[in-house]
Amino acid sequence: MSERDTLRGRTLAERYRIDALIARGGMARVYRARDERLDRNVAIKVLSAPYAEDPTFVERFLGEARAAASITHPSLVHVYDSGSDDGDHFIVMELLARYRTLRAVLDERGRLPAGEVVEIGREILAGLRAVHERDLVHCDVKSSNVMLATGSAAKLIDFGIATAPHAGTEGDTSIGSLPFMSPEQLHGEALTPASDLFSLGAVLYEALTGRSPYPGLTPEEISAAHQRGVVQPPSRFAPGVPERLDAVILQALRRDPAARFHSAAAMAVALESARATRGMTPSATRRGWSRPATCRPRSIAHRRANTGGARLACLAAPHERSGPRSAPCWCSLLPPPSCCSWSCRCFSWAEAHRRSRRHRPAPPSRRRRERR
Repeated sequence: MSERDTLRGRTLAERYRIDALIARGGMARVYRARDERLDRNVAIKVLSAPYAEDPTFVERFLGEARAAASITHPSLVHVYDSGSDDGDHFIVMELLARYRTLRAVLDERGRLPAGEVVEIGREILAGLRAVHERDLVHCDVKSSNVMLATGSAAKLIDFGIATAPHAGTEGDTSIGSLPFMSPEQLHGEALTPASDLFSLGAVLYEALTGRSPYPGLTPEEISAAHQRGVVQPPSRFAPGVPERLDAVILQALRRDPAARFHSAAAMAVALESARATRGMTPSATRRGWSRPATCRPRSIAHRRANTGGARLACLAAPHERSGPRSAPCWCSLLPPPSCCSWSCRCFSWAEAHRRSRRHRPAPPSRRRRERR
C-alpha cells in the first residue's frame, strides 16, 4: 500500500484527520487535514521515507517547526503544532487554500510585469528580514516556495531546511534547489543571510524574464555559470524593465556574498527606489535623471545634477530621509567596499521633480545681472 493510502483517513495525535494529498516534495508530503479539536482546516507536512528513518533529517525537519513557530509575520506561513505519531513526523500549519505557488503562476503566464515582481519581492523580503533577525537562514527560497493570492501578501513557506548563519556542512549540496542556489550553498560552504538574498534575486529574475539567471541542469553546469559570472540584465529579455530594477537584481546575484546587499532591509529599500523610478514621467527621463553613481567625498559631492536645480548632497547618515517624500540614496544601499565611507542621502526623483518645477533656476542672463 502506498504512503498516500496509508495516511489518508488516519488521525494523527488523536486530533488531525488526514483528508487529501496537496503536494509532494523531495523530503516531505503536504496534506489537507481537519483539526477536530479546534474545528478548522489545516495543512500537515509529513516527512517522507527514507528521511523519516534518519535521525539527522528528523531533527532538521522538526527544527522547522521550532524555527517557524518562533516567528510571526504576514509574509511567513503560520505553524501551529508539530509532533510524531507511530513513526510519522509531522508539522501542522495554516492551510493556504486560496494561494498558488509563484511557480504555477509563471507556468501559466510566462513572466510577470515589473511592478508585480517588485511588490512580491518587497513582501518576501519583509518575511526574510524577520527570519534573519532570529539568526536563521531559510536556505530554500525558490519560486515553488513563494505563495501568491489576490488581495493578500505573498508568503514564504518551507522552513524545513532553515539553519543558523555560518552553519554550512562541508560538501553538503543535497539541500536546496539547484537553479536558486547561491555559489556558497552549491559548494557546501557556510551560509549567511546574503545566501537567501541571492536566491530571492534568482526568483525575481525568473519572474521577470521567465528564465533562470544561471542556466544549467547539473551542479557542475550551474557552478560553471557562477564562475563565468555573466548575467544578462532582465531588461534584455523583458522590455520595459527599469534600469534601476536591473541593477537591484544584478546586485543580489553577485557571486561574492560581501558584494550583495548587506541585509534584506537594504534590498527592500532598493526595490522601493526601483518602484519609484517606474513612476517617472517621460519628461523627467528626457531631462537626464539617472541612477547616481557611487558617492563622492564631500569636497566634490556638492554638485548640481541635470535635474533643473535639484542637488545631491552627502550630508546625513545612511538611509536617512531628507523629507517626508524623499527616498534613501542609492549609494547608501551598497555594501562596503562598493559604497563610499561618507554618509549619503539625496532627494528622491519625485521630490526633485516637484521642487524643480516649483523653483526653476533663473536664466543665466538674469543671474549675471543679479550678480552685478
